[in-house]
Amino acid sequence: MLDAHALSFVIRWVHVVAMTLMLGGAGLTALFAARVGWGEQERAGLKFALEYEKWFWLALGLQVISGVGNLGAFGANLPTSDTEWSRSFLWKSGIVLIFVLVSMVRTMFIVLLDNADGVALRAGLARVLSVTYASTVLILLGALWLAVALAHG
Repeated sequence: MLDAHALSFVIRWVHVVAMTLMLGGAGLTALFAARVGWGEQERAGLKFALEYEKWFWLALGLQVISGVGNLGAFGANLPTSDTEWSRSFLWKSGIVLIFVLVSMVRTMFIVLLDNADGVALRAGLARVLSVTYASTVLILLGALWLAVALAHG
């Protein structure tokens, strides 16, 4: 059986790996979408994005679960609600909530595009995919910056 320190390490490891999957996958998807053109390559970019979405939602679930686990591990030692840390935590929580809602829209957009016929896949799709996933990267970097600030004071 794992002791408290080992369990805390595993929870933090899962948290970091999940963020790596989300951030790295969004970056790769943005780059791939920026490089594809019109026709079959565009369909390949869409398939790439769909595959990322599956992994994204798995990683996001792990991120939320391990985040709650991290709070539980540090619960008694967390700063009070009137501190800078608490304000940063509220900002991060707000960003995460907005991010989840925006990600739902992004995923629905990708699924709708996948279900559309070839005519609906116009030449600008690659740019839309690239901007969508680049935005995901930027939001995740903001959340990561706040997470580092929270973890290291």
